[in-house]
Amino acid sequence: MKNFTRIAALLLSMAIIFGFTGCQLPVTEPTPTTEPTPETPNNQEQSGEDEDDSIPEEYRTPLTFEAIKDGQIVITSPWSTLKYSIDGGEKQAVNAEVDQYGDLTATITVQANQKLSFYADGSENDIDEEYIQNFRCDGENTEAYFYIYGNVMSLLDSTNFRSKTDIDENFAFSYLFSDGYVRWTNHPEKDIILPATSLKPYCYTGMFEGCESMERAPELPASNLVLGCYAEMFHDCFSLTEAPALPAMTLVARCYFRMFDGCDHLTRAPDRPAATLVTSCYESMFEGCDNLAYVKCLATDITAEDCTTDWLNSVADTGTFVRANGVEWSRNESGIPSAWSEETLIPEYSISCSDSLISLSKSSAMEGEEITISVNHAVSSCVYAFSVTKNNSNEEIQVSGSTETRTFLMPAQDVTVRAAYKISVYEGLQNGTMSASMGSNEVNHAYPGDTVTVTASPASRFRLRSFSLIYVGNGMGAQPFIQNGNTCTFTMPNGSVSVSGSFEEDIIGTKNKPNAVGDIVFNDGSALPASEYSSRDLTTREKENAIAVVAYVNMVNDNPDYCISVGLKQDFKAICSETSQGYTNTAAFSHNGDAGATRDGICYGDDGITDYSQENYPAIYWAQNYTGFGNLGTINNDWFIPTKQQLLCVYAGKESVITAINKIGNQYSDSFINPDESNYLTVTQATDTNKVYVVNLENGYAYGTFSKKDMSAILVIRHFQCN
Repeated sequence: MKNFTRIAALLLSMAIIFGFTGCQLPVTEPTPTTEPTPETPNNQEQSGEDEDDSIPEEYRTPLTFEAIKDGQIVITSPWSTLKYSIDGGEKQAVNAEVDQYGDLTATITVQANQKLSFYADGSENDIDEEYIQNFRCDGENTEAYFYIYGNVMSLLDSTNFRSKTDIDENFAFSYLFSDGYVRWTNHPEKDIILPATSLKPYCYTGMFEGCESMERAPELPASNLVLGCYAEMFHDCFSLTEAPALPAMTLVARCYFRMFDGCDHLTRAPDRPAATLVTSCYESMFEGCDNLAYVKCLATDITAEDCTTDWLNSVADTGTFVRANGVEWSRNESGIPSAWSEETLIPEYSISCSDSLISLSKSSAMEGEEITISVNHAVSSCVYAFSVTKNNSNEEIQVSGSTETRTFLMPAQDVTVRAAYKISVYEGLQNGTMSASMGSNEVNHAYPGDTVTVTASPASRFRLRSFSLIYVGNGMGAQPFIQNGNTCTFTMPNGSVSVSGSFEEDIIGTKNKPNAVGDIVFNDGSALPASEYSSRDLTTREKENAIAVVAYVNMVNDNPDYCISVGLKQDFKAICSETSQGYTNTAAFSHNGDAGATRDGICYGDDGITDYSQENYPAIYWAQNYTGFGNLGTINNDWFIPTKQQLLCVYAGKESVITAINKIGNQYSDSFINPDESNYLTVTQATDTNKVYVVNLENGYAYGTFSKKDMSAILVIRHFQCN
């Protein structure tokens, strides 16, 4: 049965620490990271997550036990969601029974070379009930039976563990492999992955306690520490020779309590940068590390209660202790071991850089040291400039060099390194331009985190269709943005951004072409259906650009073929003069309802007419040179005086035309029926050679008795294709 003596002691320490902190756990904020998206190896079960080659394989591998020889995996207090797969096969539930000690225990027998991968969906550890999930490797002899490697997050999220970086529960992995003894060891090439950057109190407490054959500790990413998060993590790992870097700068109570206690083979402690120590943060940290002979600790304030109590108790008899200048340490188990030599280090200052594409030769340095900045080769051309600023004054420090490598001299204070990345506008833009700005200044570069505005300026008669911002950094993809009309804003990433987009013709109507009676036709050929303007007023733009209304639609096989639209401008003229050739020429006005053929016969002499002029054919000339209200745009030809048949078709759609004209208003349209004359001229020849038909738009009657030389109301029509 598992010995919970240490857990009980830890509970007591928690009560004490909570008392100091007002019974409130420290609040942590996750450090922003750029997590890659995984790719599933061929021998690994699919997780359902989107795959991405940029995630390293070790992140994509779930927590795995690989059998070196036949053995057993014993799991105490397994969580209810715990499952495992063998050699990438289907997941199966863990079957557990209560053992002779009253503990819920599962035993899985494993054959040599088999790989067992474990999955679960959240920690169920309950320290109050002494319910702690624990994996133990068993075999007949005291030797290594298993390698352990892979991403422990597969125990917190069986589906999305590859990109998970937050721990959600206190004590999440506490004592997970404790009492592992010698029956498991590190894989020669694969590591245990602890990727979390957002921790919970005591989440790793005692995780590897007593794992006697463990030689390499997992890497610990930079994170905001929380209460007891690494306490006793590698306690009694006798074979541990490679300790992980401890990158966190801000400490909390008991964060490293007894972390390396009993690591007999550890000879050099991880460097501890300048920091203010807090209650019990280093207590017993290296106690019992018999061979430890080098410690570098640049802590600037060591007055907190028990912050270094017993932290170097029972280390090597002789060694070297490196401290910061001006910090006084005692010579005992809470300070510098009595026989160790002492070195004073000129203060080191930190160099901050949150950009994953930039690497620094050092993360801290003394005044006057030369620091090298390197940028990822794949994006070196994307960098516009480097900035190194003093944190206390924002003063810029000179940066030397070019391309992928730059250097600067460290000042006597902390600095921040940033790269400004290029913002380029796609040179192949058509029908408009785009520009990037910050505030009132146009820019071609920005620093990660800056807010940049992109403004689109469409060419005349075009409008913005869409923005397209492509991020070129550690990979390539779309850059998110927030659009507001012809502008969009985005947060500059750590890479360059290519600004692009597209423009489209800015049609006035809501459909590309007219195809229904009542459609208002605009000077760009688009149309607005009656269903959209019947319950609202037209906009000024719509009124200014309206040129016609559809009065009739010709159908072919139940589909619109072409429509007859009525021009909005009318006049009062004669068809021709009494002295013109057309006055008695019936051929020019007898084209079976084809107004276009009549126009061609008169205007272009197809029917022997040679005296075409404005004086001889005033109505025909007016239609040929129809200007509407001066707003026709490119639709300034093919306007005709209608035939009798066409004008009767217009009469059939009269009510729809009147409704549309009332919406357009009298500034850009004439009354559909002339208030002084409701008889409208046509170009259809009557029986008498000098007469044509007129159609009364009040009642739809057609009369063939109107002299060609007499003046009457006229309107023009135009055909539009509907298909």
